[in-house]
Amino acid sequence: MEHMDEKIKALPLIQDHQIGGYQKKLEWVRVTITILTPSLVLLIGLQEKPLPFERLLRILFLTSILLMTLSILMGLWLLLGESKAHAQAVADIKSFVEEGQKVDEY
Repeated sequence: MEHMDEKIKALPLIQDHQIGGYQKKLEWVRVTITILTPSLVLLIGLQEKPLPFERLLRILFLTSILLMTLSILMGLWLLLGESKAHAQAVADIKSFVEEGQKVDEY
């Protein structure tokens, strides 16, 4: 019976982490759409045939695109990692309770 009490105590913790993980996934999708759509439109709009003497400008343009892409990918990777951390916390709490530990010790 005590084991069931611990499962009941753990339920709010599990639900908080599940909701937090779901919210982070939604945030990840929103950020992806919000950042990548205008960026794609900008890149398409800025494409034109460069003149031969504009080589430096082309290099700077490509460098800025590369840095922007890397920063977007790193940010998305961090948001996805935060979402996965919530899912891992749920699994940890469940295994903690299944082992017979008390939720207060978690």
